[in-house]
Amino acid sequence: MQHSNTGNIAETVFRFAEERGDQTALVIPREWDDQGVLSDDRITFREFATRTRRYMAGLRAQGLQPGDRAVVLFPLCIDLYVCIAALYACGVTAVLIDPGMGAKRIKWSLQTVQARAILSVNAFLKYRWLLRPLCRIPMKFSQDKCGFGVRPFSTLLGDPEESGDLITRASDDEALITFTSGSTGKPKGANRTHGHLKSQQRALMSTFPPFEGQIDMTCLPVVAFHNLSCGVTTIMPAVDIANPASVEPRAVVSQIREWGVASLTSAPAFMQKLTGFLVASNESVPGMKLVGVGGAPVSKELAATMLQAFPEAKGFAVYGSTEAEPMAHAHLEDVVRKTSDGFLGGEVAEVAELALVTLPTRSPTLDAQGLAPYRVPEGGIGEVLVRGPHVNRGYINNPEANLENKVIEEDGSVWHRTGDLGYFDQDDHLWLVGRVKDRVSHGEGFVDPYPVESALEAQAQISRAAVMACSKSPFAIIVLQADEESSQESLASASEVLTQRGLTDVQCVTIEKLPVDGRHNSKVDRPTLRAMLDKQWPLRNDRLR
Repeated sequence: MQHSNTGNIAETVFRFAEERGDQTALVIPREWDDQGVLSDDRITFREFATRTRRYMAGLRAQGLQPGDRAVVLFPLCIDLYVCIAALYACGVTAVLIDPGMGAKRIKWSLQTVQARAILSVNAFLKYRWLLRPLCRIPMKFSQDKCGFGVRPFSTLLGDPEESGDLITRASDDEALITFTSGSTGKPKGANRTHGHLKSQQRALMSTFPPFEGQIDMTCLPVVAFHNLSCGVTTIMPAVDIANPASVEPRAVVSQIREWGVASLTSAPAFMQKLTGFLVASNESVPGMKLVGVGGAPVSKELAATMLQAFPEAKGFAVYGSTEAEPMAHAHLEDVVRKTSDGFLGGEVAEVAELALVTLPTRSPTLDAQGLAPYRVPEGGIGEVLVRGPHVNRGYINNPEANLENKVIEEDGSVWHRTGDLGYFDQDDHLWLVGRVKDRVSHGEGFVDPYPVESALEAQAQISRAAVMACSKSPFAIIVLQADEESSQESLASASEVLTQRGLTDVQCVTIEKLPVDGRHNSKVDRPTLRAMLDKQWPLRNDRLR
């Protein structure tokens, strides 16, 4: 089977089948309790390649052709990764849609991609008569129960000897389309080509090189595919990946010890519960060499707890996005040590070029001056733009999103608008102060949320804070996460911080639990919180319900 120099991102899956053979590639828990894993699914690199070839044969036998698109929408399992690898190998674009987006956004996403096939489960496919874009997909395959017009997954499993060669792909050929949540509008389908995915893989390997004998645990599903492409064993943690904050730390610690996990990557909510448990129970996990956290801003408190929980490990806070990963990273020691306003993004990745600018909502057409007229003065706050070979060039069938989020240079290179606001300190380290859309009007000025939030969250009485706007108030509103017993303590502590910052006219309220994003459970869900404030305005007391 030919699988080298094809330009196809699936090449490495087969290379490591030969190099690593019987080494475990992927472990995914099936059942667990609060003490440990009761059963799991596991596969070696050789078995992974063989199963990928079986799906390749089946996909081709069913008539899928290079350039077709196939939606993949079923729970996390080994076959999820196998199917994606097989689609890549066959030159078929894999389309990933988050089932938590809701019917309206899923419908719009399906309309956008116009897929030829969908690989899913009955819990979703049973709505094919109600969702017209789903009904119109010609080929439907179900992992479990089938109905009229739906074929079983078994029809996708062919003879691996008949899988054929990997399809040669150009760097700008589609490989993967992933949709944003669309929480503030229509979901955007990021076009991640074979060239983009390969560049992203090289960028990650350059920034965080794999090491001999590395066994990685991650609650970020996309990292597992990167590991498969690097020959690194992946242990998925015993947690509902859709709800990483629900982790039972003792079960995960038992996995780390059983498998000899040497590196750990996760979202802040997962890491906070795990490291909090290790520190509180005075337990250790010897052999941990590398820990990374990303997907949301990393506080000094979390960084300090991670250093205490994993004293022998190198620790990083990673800044990146779907469109460009990585952009920057910070050593945890720097997150704790460095003092400035906001959250530390860190040192710019070697592969990335960052620019801080002030731009109109609709991206301008650049001339020979490029971004020069829009760059902020040295030390100034601006929107973060990123350029590099690992930056995706656009969105599928969404010219409006491309106009809003991409800036094209005369030479054809593409800057991605992250929507984040930040500045560089004297060490050329990036600091983040908030999102452009979350900058809060306050009287005749404005407040960037992260500097105030990080100062508030540094107080022992305040576990979480959000600086918010309310459409019915000209002033910022501070929402603190606190139970009713500690509510007054939190408010008093916040008052001191706000007075120091000259924000004495800010209204403070407490809430039992701040709403968080559905993907990482780590970032404040500001649209939901804003709607709560608007609905309960005027705020008649200091408690939000």
